[in-house]
Amino acid sequence: MPALQAPSTGTALGLLSIGLLAGMSGVRLVGTPDAPWVGVALVALVTGLLCGPVAWLARDRLPADRRGLLLAGFAGAVLLGFPLALGAALVLEVPVRLAGDVLILGTFVGGVGVVLAEATVVPARLRSGGL
Repeated sequence: MPALQAPSTGTALGLLSIGLLAGMSGVRLVGTPDAPWVGVALVALVTGLLCGPVAWLARDRLPADRRGLLLAGFAGAVLLGFPLALGAALVLEVPVRLAGDVLILGTFVGGVGVVLAEATVVPARLRSGGL
């Protein structure tokens, strides 16, 4: 098993900022009475089950240029969908800050689970070259 390479400075700063954002969300949730920890666990589970296997299958079956094109399309869809989801949450009077904290922390925990699974149990041909 090859040793993990150190991430570039930009990647390290990006990961640090995501970790700090998830940490702040976690602190706010700990301070919230009746925090929805089941929601955090569900978001983490869905993130882990969707993101990990989809990325591993794409890495195995699609060439790099096609993956880049699909990633750009997915990122565009997320950027277009975010304001719509935020508007719907405001119209439906969903507590946006609490829901945002649940989504941020759950996605972070699910992403960490995917990275740990990739480093320990995923076959080498499906692993990314980065982390």
